Amino acid sequence: MRAATKPLRAVAMALTLAASPLSAAAQEAAPSWQKDNPIFRQGGEPRGLVLPPAQQRLFDRDAALLADIRVELARGEYRRKAGEIDAAAWRNRAAELQAAETALRRKWQGIGTGQDLMLSSAADSVARARMAALRAQYAPPKEPTPWNYVTALAGIAKDMAVGLFRDSIGFLGSLFSSLFGPLAVLVGVVGLIWLVKDKRRKRKPKPALSDNYGSARYADVRNSLADAYDGHRGVFFGKSSAPELSAIPIEQQAGAPVLSTPEHHTLIVARTRTGKGTRVIVPTLLRYGGSAIVIDPKGENAAITARIRRSTLNSAVHVINPWGELAETFKERGLAPATFNPLDVLVRDDPNAVAVAQALAAAVCPTTPGDKDRYWQGSAANVLTAVLLWITDQPGEQKTLARAREIVSLSRKDFTDRFLVPMAASSAFGGAIREMVSPYLDLAQETYSGIMSNLSEATKFLSDPQVKAATATSSFDMADLIREAVTVYLVIPPDRIDTQRTWLRLMTTAAMHTFKRYPLGGRPPHRCMILMDEFPALGRIEDLPRDIATMSGYGIDFTLIVQGLDQLKDLYGAAAGTILSNCAYKWFCNVNDLESANYLSETLGKVTVQTVGHGEGQNFGPGGGGQSENVNYGETGRPLLMPDEVLALGRDVAIVLNPTDRPHYVRPVDYWRLPDAFASLAAIYPHLYWEPPLAYDDNPYFVRGGKSDGGQRNGHGGRQSGGARQRAAKPNGKMTRAEALDLLGLSEGATAAEVRAAWKRLMQKVHPDTGGSARFAQMLNEARDVLGTGGGEGERAG
Repeated sequence: MRAATKPLRAVAMALTLAASPLSAAAQEAAPSWQKDNPIFRQGGEPRGLVLPPAQQRLFDRDAALLADIRVELARGEYRRKAGEIDAAAWRNRAAELQAAETALRRKWQGIGTGQDLMLSSAADSVARARMAALRAQYAPPKEPTPWNYVTALAGIAKDMAVGLFRDSIGFLGSLFSSLFGPLAVLVGVVGLIWLVKDKRRKRKPKPALSDNYGSARYADVRNSLADAYDGHRGVFFGKSSAPELSAIPIEQQAGAPVLSTPEHHTLIVARTRTGKGTRVIVPTLLRYGGSAIVIDPKGENAAITARIRRSTLNSAVHVINPWGELAETFKERGLAPATFNPLDVLVRDDPNAVAVAQALAAAVCPTTPGDKDRYWQGSAANVLTAVLLWITDQPGEQKTLARAREIVSLSRKDFTDRFLVPMAASSAFGGAIREMVSPYLDLAQETYSGIMSNLSEATKFLSDPQVKAATATSSFDMADLIREAVTVYLVIPPDRIDTQRTWLRLMTTAAMHTFKRYPLGGRPPHRCMILMDEFPALGRIEDLPRDIATMSGYGIDFTLIVQGLDQLKDLYGAAAGTILSNCAYKWFCNVNDLESANYLSETLGKVTVQTVGHGEGQNFGPGGGGQSENVNYGETGRPLLMPDEVLALGRDVAIVLNPTDRPHYVRPVDYWRLPDAFASLAAIYPHLYWEPPLAYDDNPYFVRGGKSDGGQRNGHGGRQSGGARQRAAKPNGKMTRAEALDLLGLSEGATAAEVRAAWKRLMQKVHPDTGGSARFAQMLNEARDVLGTGGGEGERAG
């Protein structure tokens, strides 16, 4: 395609000239296909066709694309005839390519009269050399047959037969003309008179489209990176593409990675079973060079990427895993469990200590807009803030969350005598402790009980001994994330997110205030990405709507992952708009909620389309009558994507809204396909996925035939190979048969007994009662149901 760039640019320039004859210099510069083609000649002189300015730069790309489609069609047909490929499979592929060609030609036919022919001619010119090479390869000229008497006589006989047939046809034609000629002349004269009397159809020429009703379109396909190391600095979104390229396999299509840039937040919107982990999170972690805090349900992302980030990206790695999810896997891979005490961010001589304590207390006792219990929750947060400041100020006190829970769980008499009274007399932190607790000394019993009941409910997550142990001490300093590359994985079983979301909020809040402690003037050497999978499950983070606008200046880039914008609105109310507007990058894929579909449709904008009106009439006069037809062209606007079209995009297309360009149309790429998907860039950007080679560890949640899904292990971890691990889900998001077989480690044709045995073996490993994952157990049940296990021992599943 690169070789075609120069002539195509000349084509695009020639097409924008005025309708007057071209100058001699311009004629000389124009491609031969344009000068020789009757489409581009008028009155014996080459003439140009005027394209609307908005379409000029699309011409080169579409002509080159049409040339690629035609070359692939020709190659496939040659290979089919040679028996190199299966005929049935080729018919399906050929239908896809022909549909793509038709779509391209119709697109340009709609732009203006004859412009589809212009595109076709340009494509033929671009493809000419490759077509000739294919003919030389598959249909070389035949060697001349040696002369002999037999072939000579056969040729004479053939010539005689052809001549006799031609003479017979000539004789019959003469006979027919002599008999019926006068009648034919009479019919022709009558028809000519009728045509002269009838008014011809009044058909206006089709005008070129303007941008009056909108100029929405996708960004041009990106074939290069601004910097060779762009892949190490942002979130990976997929491969740059266009709707017209959907028929071309992703490995054969040109296009560079589309990534976010530092100092911008990102919002990922995709429903379950879209592949957010394999297509966004893991590809990002395998190359992102900064610090990262990853909320990791199940520990899947840590299992695949943690060892690689440590060995390849030279990042210190800490896996905080209170409940021992995949403990044996992490132990085998040399990843010891880490701990962190969120109260370490509370420093006695820090002038912002009160604000930090209030933020931590708000993470424990969040308030919801419009909540009728807002007073009780706010009062509980005030009491907890005072307690956190007290244990920070008092020498010899244990500055831990477990100690704070122990204090607020005391009886009213003990809590008042041992803590509230001394706290009311404290002058620490500018008298902040005294001001916070004084109103609660003489409260009515009912009011006091309501406040402490809310506080007890908010801190009950600390009754879990695993959380107490994981937050008692710190095995690393959170400030290390600023000084060097550090990755922290917060691993939590999916079935514990609801009860332990407070712990996740505390960890996030502690990280945010660690970065806030450093002045804006000196930008942190290492930026930090806080990647929050299942973001709405964390509940409301009070500081986030207020701080998201400024945290990028402190060195933090958020990546928030939701299933739909409706979740964000339900949780944050009006503040959801603040979060949405501050996420400069938004990735939409496999959307299934109307709120997200409407938002994306409106944000993409409108495109101008042509309307056609038809009118018919009859004219009568002294000389006779006739019929006429009027064709009128107009314009209107329609969304680039209607909401129903957004809902129908499926999981293999994503739209990326970004701060610097038109929306990107991208093809998501699973992490194990990255080197193949971007193979054309290997020589230009070797640091992308080849130097060092892309490596990753096996995913312990997926097995195939009793073995892990990875390839050979090496010093950098496992490298998967051998094709796709997980086939695309159906548009409705349900598990496919292929996915069910893959999940259970079975092959097509497995019996019902084999399905039951595989299900039972895996369920024993992952059942929640044995410390496993409820979500994965649910997936196993779904796989069993998809395959069906109602038959006997010898029956096939399904």
